[in-house]
Amino acid sequence: MQTLKPSASLKSRIISASLKMTFLICLSFATGVFLVYEFSEHVLFEEHLETDYNAFMDQYAVAPQIADVPIMNLEIYIAKASDKSTLPDYLANLPEGADEIVANGKVLEITMRERNGNIFYFVTGETAMEKFESYLIVSLMVILVVICFIAALLGKSFAIHIIQPVTDLATKVNSLIRTGKDRDQELFTSKDEIEVLSQAIDSFHLRVNELLDRENNFSNDVSHELRTPLMGIQSAAENIQINKDNEGRVLELAQRIETRCNQMRLLIDSMLVLARDPDSLENDFDHIKLLDVIHEQLEYVSHYLEAKKICTQIVENGSPKVFSSSTIVSVVFGNLLRNAVQHSESDKIRIELNPDGFTITDYGRGMPEVLVNKINRRYSDSERIKEKGSGIGLLLVKRICEHFNWKLLVSSSPGAGTSFAINFGQSLVSK
Repeated sequence: MQTLKPSASLKSRIISASLKMTFLICLSFATGVFLVYEFSEHVLFEEHLETDYNAFMDQYAVAPQIADVPIMNLEIYIAKASDKSTLPDYLANLPEGADEIVANGKVLEITMRERNGNIFYFVTGETAMEKFESYLIVSLMVILVVICFIAALLGKSFAIHIIQPVTDLATKVNSLIRTGKDRDQELFTSKDEIEVLSQAIDSFHLRVNELLDRENNFSNDVSHELRTPLMGIQSAAENIQINKDNEGRVLELAQRIETRCNQMRLLIDSMLVLARDPDSLENDFDHIKLLDVIHEQLEYVSHYLEAKKICTQIVENGSPKVFSSSTIVSVVFGNLLRNAVQHSESDKIRIELNPDGFTITDYGRGMPEVLVNKINRRYSDSERIKEKGSGIGLLLVKRICEHFNWKLLVSSSPGAGTSFAINFGQSLVSK
């Protein structure tokens, strides 16, 4: 397995970037200066020398005695055709085509010109321009090193100044993580990019706290809801032992145990569904006929309907099919149905199927407006939507609808009852 190398710190990266940028700028500048100098040397110096050479040869043709006049930084030797006896040894033995030679420990540049049968040898030593060139190269290298050193120091200073707000922000965020407390003041007050980062972290922190509150509330409600059927099962089991000779009573208690077990199974399945990504569940989905689910759930609560003498009215304005899991659809409809049965103060519950989903209406005392608003508001986060006696049903339905992007709408009138409408949206197979 390949081991990842640890990345450099932000400060070292800023210093490195500053140093590299300075080095490249200085190197480019030095190169430019040197090229300008080379061009100037060619134009100003070499062309000037060529002019001097031509002028000398012109004057020599008129007055040969000019050859005896000394010239600073320049020695001139003249040979008659092939006669090199008057030349120094280093010129007499000069290889053909050579323009530079070392003599007496000095580097000499040789320029040869021929005119009127005479060969002119112009010999120059190290000129002022060449000395300046050497000084220029050394100076540029020294300046480059010094500037890079200064750039490193300035880069370090700038890096500390730049990352200080980030370091402060990280310290405050770590403090929030360690203490686990909600933020009671702004993380940062600057008006720059750090403020944007601070606001993003702040929003994320608040969102995480809201989600944690929401999950804590949900977990508490689930644990409470699981205890209810367990207590019912325990009570029924104890009654079976007491009434073991009463076959009718034992059968009734066994049916109650079965109902409670079904409640627990649906609740556990719902928790598992909510813990998974919706896209990962599609392999377990099928085309669910909503009417079949309704009849199945009505059968489960039949004893409650009989006890409260409630009849159900099913109105079919459509026959929707849902691409989902029968467990999920059963949980949604079953919880709304039990909620309607529990709160109904009439002898009727209306179930209406439509092309987009279903609506279930009880004719009870209605719901408070605050609770209706909480249910209708998407992602209420830490807010609980339960009312006394409603159990986890409404909260579970809301969570499932949010999980699968189904629409849950509630309308209620005090003293007239409550309607819950579910729109399955893109999960519908046909309308």
